Amino acid sequence: MEKVEQISEPECTPRRFWEIPLLWLKFWIMDEKFFQNEKSHVDILNTIFGFVLFVAILPLVQLLFNFLCHHNNSTQFIINKPWFDPNSGNLIPDVYFKGLFLFPIFLYFGNFLIFILARLFGGKGNFSTQAYFFSLVNSPIQIITTLIYFPVLVPFFSTFLYSIFRISFQIFSFLITIRSFKVAHNISFLRAFLIVSGFLISLQILKYL
Repeated sequence: MEKVEQISEPECTPRRFWEIPLLWLKFWIMDEKFFQNEKSHVDILNTIFGFVLFVAILPLVQLLFNFLCHHNNSTQFIINKPWFDPNSGNLIPDVYFKGLFLFPIFLYFGNFLIFILARLFGGKGNFSTQAYFFSLVNSPIQIITTLIYFPVLVPFFSTFLYSIFRISFQIFSFLITIRSFKVAHNISFLRAFLIVSGFLISLQILKYL
């Protein structure tokens, strides 16, 4: 009797912790091939580590920007986050409790909501893969979004140019996010677009409730 050759799934090999921020540096080349390759590296601990590391870095970058704003009398560009207020005088509680503890929980809750939305649109992926991809995409997006503010501190830098830079980056990051969901759930680009768009619209509606 002829033996039927079975095709086995690639073995999952989690990334080392120090490799996670290095993956963020590949943000500009995160195509579908990148996410397909990362499917064999999905790991819950790496996902949590990515969220925690991102939350530890971002407030410090914002704090530096706000400090420079105060010294350049550019207070109109002060960055305020509901979970981190660098002007409150409570840097340690804000970063290590509100940030490192609460924000990853909010990120996982948001992932859960968008996972349900993905299922409604025929997504076939699992929650662990989606969360891992989201941690790889969202972390550099949030950090770069803050870094984009820094040029406004340069004399004669036009706020119009800043607006162009920010809008261009938002469009690019939107496309990267769609790619991640397309691969995570093995769906079409259109369905991934509707999922991400629907989630972003829902967030905006919740802000006004």
